[in-house]
Parts: sequence; structure tokens; C-alpha cells
Amino acid sequence: SELDEKGGWAALGRVDFKLADLGTLYVSGSTRSIGFGTIEQRVNERARDNFNQFDVATNLELGKLLPQKASMSIPVYAGVSQTISTPEYDPYDLDIKLKDKLAAADGNDKDSIRDDAVDVRTITTLNFTNVKKNNTSGKVQKPWSIENVDVSYSYYKETQHNPLIESNDVVRHRAGVGYNYVGTPKYWEPLKRGIKSKSNWFSLAKDLNLNYIPSLIGFRADVNRQFGSFRPRSVGTPKGFIPETYDKYFTFDRFYNLRWDLTRSLNVDYSAVNKTWIDEDSGRLDKGGKDKMWDNFFKGGRTILYQQKAEVSYNLPTAKLPLIDWTNIKVGYVSTFDWLGASLIARSLGNTLSNTQQKNVNAELDFTRLYAKSRWLRALDEEPIGADPSAQPNLADTAVKGRRRNSNDPVQLPGAVKFVGRLITSLKRVNISYSENASAAIYGYTDSSRALGMNFRSNAPGLGFIFGQQPDTNFINKFAQKGWLTGDPNFNYQNRQDYTQKLTITAQLMPIRDLT
Repeated sequence: SELDEKGGWAALGRVDFKLADLGTLYVSGSTRSIGFGTIEQRVNERARDNFNQFDVATNLELGKLLPQKASMSIPVYAGVSQTISTPEYDPYDLDIKLKDKLAAADGNDKDSIRDDAVDVRTITTLNFTNVKKNNTSGKVQKPWSIENVDVSYSYYKETQHNPLIESNDVVRHRAGVGYNYVGTPKYWEPLKRGIKSKSNWFSLAKDLNLNYIPSLIGFRADVNRQFGSFRPRSVGTPKGFIPETYDKYFTFDRFYNLRWDLTRSLNVDYSAVNKTWIDEDSGRLDKGGKDKMWDNFFKGGRTILYQQKAEVSYNLPTAKLPLIDWTNIKVGYVSTFDWLGASLIARSLGNTLSNTQQKNVNAELDFTRLYAKSRWLRALDEEPIGADPSAQPNLADTAVKGRRRNSNDPVQLPGAVKFVGRLITSLKRVNISYSENASAAIYGYTDSSRALGMNFRSNAPGLGFIFGQQPDTNFINKFAQKGWLTGDPNFNYQNRQDYTQKLTITAQLMPIRDLT
């Protein structure tokens, strides 16, 4: 047989190092030679290249290198990975072995031939995640405490070349800074000590409260930068003959969060996202192009999307009023606002605004508690202590005992009266839910978004619209009069509004006790 039955070999290994409490180091590698394969594989199915791979990675807590009183947390991950595949045969002359072609080549050409034939991929990463100062003092953090701030950074670089790709390079940078404060509510109750009466009628005034500390303040800014260049290999021509193509972007995103329990019953939630694009010239940048790019960055970038949500909920203090303490009523208001930027190739068509508004009321009426306010109605569900239900009452004894009975003693009612009374009071609980939902979309908006989705210089589109106000004809006409709507003849979008109402009522009836 003329088949090449030369065998191959393979090996792999891994070593882990424990660096005390500083971290760990991992080193691994694998290799296989030409001709290696499993027992089930045929000769022509086995490896036709020499393959080598190695990985080095480490997880470290660099804060351990600083004095303990610094209380710093600096988690670091770093890694390098590389794979190299060297084919047995030259990829351009498939009937010639690569080692024979290298042996026949001049000294100056060997490196070029080897570089064109080998597939090499290298990945380098470096991450700093959630670097911050820990709170080890045990004290409550203040809004200005440095412990509320965290910083992150990551670096990624990948390079590759092979017989079909002359160069494929990608570099990514990501940096972020965050601020997160979680407060403990402190309620100020000015009348609690001033009113000495224990009457329930003063509960509403005594429980008046105000919280001056937000429950949550959050902010995060993320910067993402990628620059990728790709050049396919052109066989038989000088390097760089085919122009590069580029895959790059530069974004600057901001995230905002606020929660404030203004009182125990009044809560406010606000969240917003502002996504911006840092405009730059195409291709590789010279010094002038880089200066222009960084100037756009420090201006905050060009907003491409702004989204926000505001929510207010309030529990009415009906439980503090003795006459209606059997009710629980909660009202809420939710609004959203979106600002979508126009494409650079169609800026004359304008941007898109949209908002939603939701009003809701939820009421729970507990008639059992209402009936309990009357001792006559309470008696409908009470059994006489020590009484024999089958015995006939003695009217004379009842009259005598009635004169001695305390006003708080249970009322003795005949069975027929109880039966009728239970039918009348069979309504035990009612839940009422009512909501209104409205939305609007305005196309062709030509003004910009600077803060809170608004341009405060022109006061457009207005705080009312941003927080859910639904526009009418006069509102749209005002936009047109001030030039805030596009006049492009190619514009062909229609504004849209939707409105829905929903009412749900559920009731619980129990005409006969213990009915299952």
C-alpha cells in the first residue's frame, strides 16, 4: 500500500497556581501532530496539520496588595490565548508539502511563505470589574460617600491571519462609572407628639409624615469603543493590494434611576436611558479626525434614543378615618416617553416622539369590617355562649336578663332573624379596578433632545408631553407654527393616538356561613 501510515501524537496539560489570598493563575496547553486521530477515523480523515494551543489566565484581587485600612476592592482578570495551525501541504500548491516548499525557498521568502500558510489567532483580554472602596466602618453611607462609586474597564484584542485572510484585527474598549446610593427612609412626623389624644379620629393628623431622604439614587455611564479592520488575502499580489474594510463604533450611554418614598403612602419612581453615538469620520483617523471625534465625545455625543418612565402611587388614608376604615384605595399614574433620532441619511424626515399615560384606581371594600361596627350585625355570626340551639327561649327570663345585660354584651337574636340578616349581609368583599390607557406618536419632529428628552432653550416638546400629556389639535398646530415639524415633501407618516378604558368589579358573596 502507498498510503502514508505514519502515526501522530497529541498531548495536553493544565497547571493551576493558588497565589495565597491574592488570586489564581491558570496555564494550559494542547498540541497534536499530523496524522493524529481516533481509532475509528480513516487515514484520510486524520489531522493534516500541526496544531498548537496555549492559554494563560489569572484572577487577582489587587486590593490585597494595599493597606487594609484602604478597604479597596480591585478584581482583575487577564488572559492570553493563541492557536496556531500549520498545514502539512502548502494551501496554494496542494500537491507540495509546506516543509518542502520552505526548504526550496530563498532565505528572504521563507518567512513570507510560512506567514501566508499558517492560521494564527491571538486573543488578549484585561478586565477591571466593579473597582470600589468597601464600607468597612459600619457607618450608614451618605449620598456623598465614595463607597457609592464603582469603576469598571475591559480591554479585548483579537488578531488573526490565515491563507484566506491577510489581517483581521478587532480592538474593543469598554469603560463604565457607576453611582448607587441606597438610603434608609427617615420619616418626619411633626404632629405625632403634639397630639396627646388616643382617639382614632386624630390618627390621620398624628400620622402625617415626610421622608426627606431618597430610597435610591442610581447613575451609570458606559463608553463602548470598537475598531475592527479586515483585509482579505490577494494571492500573487503585494500585501495591502486589497483595501481594508472597517467595523467600528463609539457609543456613550447613560442610565438614571430614582426612587423616593416621600411619605409612607406616596412613592415616586423614575428611570431613564440616554443612548448616544459619537460621530467620527470613516476609515482610520488621522490627528484631525481624532480631535474631532473626542470633541464630539466631550459634548455628550448625538442622541439616538432616549427613554424614560415615571411612576407615582398613593394609598389614600381611608384606613385612618373611622367611618371608612374598612376600605383600601390606591391610585397610580404611570407615564413613558421615547425620543428616537432620525438616521443621518434622512435627517430631513425628522425624529419620532411617543408617550404613554396610564391612570389606575384599585379599591378594596371589606364589608365584614363594616358589619363588625354594629353589635347587632356582629350578632348575626355569633352563637350564644352555653345556649342550646334546640331549646325554646323563656320570654320572661329573657326580659329580666335583658335589663341586666351590659351594652357591650352580645345581642341574642332569634334564628329566623339571623337567617334573614345573613342573607342581607351576604356581600363580604368587593374589589374594583379601573384604568385608563392613552398613547400618542408624533413623527417628523425636528428639534433636539438635550436633557430629560427636552431642549430647554426652545422648551420643546414640553414637560407635559414628556410626562404623559396627550396632545390635541392645538398642540400639534403649535408645533407646526414654531417649525418643530418637518416640511419635507417626501414625509408621509401620520400621527397616531390610542385610548382605552377598563373597569373590573369582583364581589364575594356568602349567604350561608361555611358554605363550600
